[in-house]
Amino acid sequence: MSKIDLSSGLDAALTALVAGLTETLDDATEEGVHRNVIEFYNDMMEIALVHQDSSVKLAESAVAFFSERALNWPLCLFLELLARCLFNAGRVHDGCLQLERLAYNVRSDDRRASLIELAGEASQIANEYSADVSPIILASLTRVYTALYESQLLVETFLQAASIYSSHGAQKAAYSCLEDAETIGRAENSLTLLAKVYAETAVAAYELQDFASSIAAGNRCLGSHPYGCNDHLVAGKCAKF
Repeated sequence: MSKIDLSSGLDAALTALVAGLTETLDDATEEGVHRNVIEFYNDMMEIALVHQDSSVKLAESAVAFFSERALNWPLCLFLELLARCLFNAGRVHDGCLQLERLAYNVRSDDRRASLIELAGEASQIANEYSADVSPIILASLTRVYTALYESQLLVETFLQAASIYSSHGAQKAAYSCLEDAETIGRAENSLTLLAKVYAETAVAAYELQDFASSIAAGNRCLGSHPYGCNDHLVAGKCAKF
């Protein structure tokens, strides 16, 4: 297969991409199809480093191509690529929407691991945005983790959102996130998750100057394990109260 060439313009590159992918699927062997699809993926990753907007269009075209043909593994591969391209272009929320779509399509362990890695990157990026934007990103990630049945990551995302809200004095929103996190911890019957929830509740309540709730949550955190809190990070938060 020939490399994707943008020298004649994006429209020509998109046409060539579809033609190349169509030719790839006509390969007589499964190994050949797999090899050529991966080559297209790697080629587009290189383009994304230099041509951010074009890489998004190319990835969208590949996603549409494989979606129309209901081919799951290359669809998931290029959904992941599209999310990366969108992140690279600064369109983090749009990238998260692709992660949501990927979460409901992913079947293999390697794609699942890549999805969780990408979601983790988005979670870190969310901290760099304003209090109006970052919760939107985190809300998207809660849908990703819900689809993947990743309870711990789901709780941690709710706690991250609660921390952002409390640091901006949004009491109702912060406590709502903490309540959601506690509900999950109880449903999982996980003392470790509950300890993390109570530790974050103590910090959030303190920032909101709700000192009685802060002390109560700190005490609940320290009492969440039968032999005391054995998570050093959590214990460090609780020790302040």
